[in-house]
Amino acid sequence: MTARTLADVPTVPGRAPLVGHALAMWRDPLRVLCSLGAAGPVVRVDLGIRPAYFLTEPGDVHDLLVTHGDSMAKGRLFERARDFVGNGLATSDGRLHRRMRGLMQPAFGHARLTGYAEIMADTVLRAASSWRHGDTIEFDREMYALTVTTVSRAMFSSTATAPVVAEVQELLPLVADGLYARTLLPKPLTRVPLPANRRFDAAVARLRELVRVVIADHEAVGADRNDLLSILLRSAEPLAPGGMSRTQLRDEVITIMMSGTETTAITLAWAFHELARWPDVAARLHAEVDTVIGERPVCRDDVDRLPYTNRFLNEVMRLHAVPVIMRRATAPLHLAGVTFPKDTDLCYSPYAVHRDARFFPRPERLDPDRWSEESDARLPRGAFTPFGAGRRKCIGSSFAWKELVIAVAAIAARWYLEPAGPTPREVMSASIPRPHALPMRLVDRRDTALPA
Repeated sequence: MTARTLADVPTVPGRAPLVGHALAMWRDPLRVLCSLGAAGPVVRVDLGIRPAYFLTEPGDVHDLLVTHGDSMAKGRLFERARDFVGNGLATSDGRLHRRMRGLMQPAFGHARLTGYAEIMADTVLRAASSWRHGDTIEFDREMYALTVTTVSRAMFSSTATAPVVAEVQELLPLVADGLYARTLLPKPLTRVPLPANRRFDAAVARLRELVRVVIADHEAVGADRNDLLSILLRSAEPLAPGGMSRTQLRDEVITIMMSGTETTAITLAWAFHELARWPDVAARLHAEVDTVIGERPVCRDDVDRLPYTNRFLNEVMRLHAVPVIMRRATAPLHLAGVTFPKDTDLCYSPYAVHRDARFFPRPERLDPDRWSEESDARLPRGAFTPFGAGRRKCIGSSFAWKELVIAVAAIAARWYLEPAGPTPREVMSASIPRPHALPMRLVDRRDTALPA
């Protein structure tokens, strides 16, 4: 029977006093999230003393994000994150979010993406050309360096110096991992002067200082470069109509740095891990890249000429997805057969929905062919949301997708990467679970036949 009130919603087993299900979510979050669907379309999970209600059916997820999108605020996880990374586009709500999104939208328009694609291709070509056959590299760290450099060049016109880029690359995983813990655990535990808390606080403070340096260096140049930072700086001028404060400017730059690097870097790391795991997929992807690109550099037009590579990346993003998205009802609403009062926390897990065997048969298998036009059309709305949906869909989704396709194609055209360590452990972060470490050995495809 369909639940009608909150009292009818089943609660996940394993609730502990005061902390609720937070310990279980800390110890084995992905297992917990993937188990929720068996309990019903709506399931209660207590994060500390406050309950959250998880939706497990794709149609209800779509209604949460799209149909009722105007009746939703970001929710508790984003509110907690706001204390550390500020009130940028990823964490802001209401009028501020609408104003900032409108201000920043032109920087992600079609004309700008064309120029960004050239920067992306040049950046990945420089990185891939610096590698040497037979070397073992920490591939996840390399992808952080790649994406931080790309965002710096595209959004800030390279005013960030090489040392600043290198330090941001080191700090972002620390901040993202710490944010997951800070938003999940009860607040008193985050104030205890444990080494992990001290490392996180120091990383946040240093990231803010580096962003201040980037802004100052950009202003010192004195020219409007018509990039995203120039747009933001114009709005931060004292006489700008409806302009932002300097603190808001800092928060938006931190948001772009984190949003534009963390998820993309991790997705690229998992992509080449998956290619090594599935040699049949790697063979088809390499064949497509060789046919379309050959020995010339990747260019911006190649993104639409590589259908198998695009389907492959859909699979990577399906398998390695955001663990939890949270919203908070700003008005009473009826959803999934339940009436939710105002201020109810509503959640869903893209990670779990993307691995639901009802919609993705043999979900643990990486199968790019499941993304044929016919199969894609049969998916219910809400079953695949790598960039979210509705009015809060990621503003940089097109930027990220171009960067992913260009980077995979450019690297695969030259290199095959072999695992050089054990299967990586997933580490929870504020974006998607990242590999704990990903050492990979470089095999130059120009001189070496691929493994059979």
